[in-house]
Amino acid sequence: MDLAKETIKDDVPAIASELTYKILLAFFPFLIFLMSLIGYLKLDESLFMSQMLSLFPKEIADVLSNFVSEVVVGGKATVLSISLLVSVWSASSGFRGVIKGVRMSFGRNEGGLVRTYALSVFFVVLFATTLVTMLLLMIFNNAIFRFLRGSALLSGGAASLYSLLGTFLSMAVMLFSLMLIYKFSIPFRTGLRQVMPGALFSVAAWVIISKVFNIYVNNFARYSRVYGSIAGVFILILWLNIISLTLLIGSEINSVLIKHDERQAAKCGAEI
Repeated sequence: MDLAKETIKDDVPAIASELTYKILLAFFPFLIFLMSLIGYLKLDESLFMSQMLSLFPKEIADVLSNFVSEVVVGGKATVLSISLLVSVWSASSGFRGVIKGVRMSFGRNEGGLVRTYALSVFFVVLFATTLVTMLLLMIFNNAIFRFLRGSALLSGGAASLYSLLGTFLSMAVMLFSLMLIYKFSIPFRTGLRQVMPGALFSVAAWVIISKVFNIYVNNFARYSRVYGSIAGVFILILWLNIISLTLLIGSEINSVLIKHDERQAAKCGAEI
């Protein structure tokens, strides 16, 4: 009940729409930085792209694939190296929106300007590193799983469990990353344990909603008939809005629980 009241009072859907706009502007510069990071680490870009694109509906995958092939891989390495800092700075605008949304869920929008900008740049690097780590875990887990299954070293039941290991490890990495984002966005000192409930909700919601959204878009929706060649962009905006909404609701969960703990502590102190 408190969560519903706080969500309505803070006008979370409207803030999520604003956050979606900022994330959309930051999305492609972030993708440039992500692919530059993969190239810097001497990793196989095509393998990472195929693994990453499998997570999106076909229309979004087509948009991202065209962007990467034309801008990142299409003979513009010199431009990318020169504009890398610009890409990080542009991508950080989306995380400044995240910081603002988290602070507003706690009813506080204060925070030093320099600290906010520094945090947003740090979050860009953190999130890019998180995605690379997740993709590495998924790739290596799939390779090891195929080897063990081909060698008949795993039974059917064990193979099914092992195939989920990479996913669970990837989600654990994402969970820890999101906990750090929540923790450092809150304008007062708090522990990782206090922000875990909201982070757990957000990660679980991202996985479930993205899977359902993917199935719906690929099998039932017919956006391409209405929007034509820009259907992928429209679907990307919808997906980013869902991500923004779950991220802010996760912050609202943390806010409600932390305020409840503070009231309980104050009540105990008064009784003493």
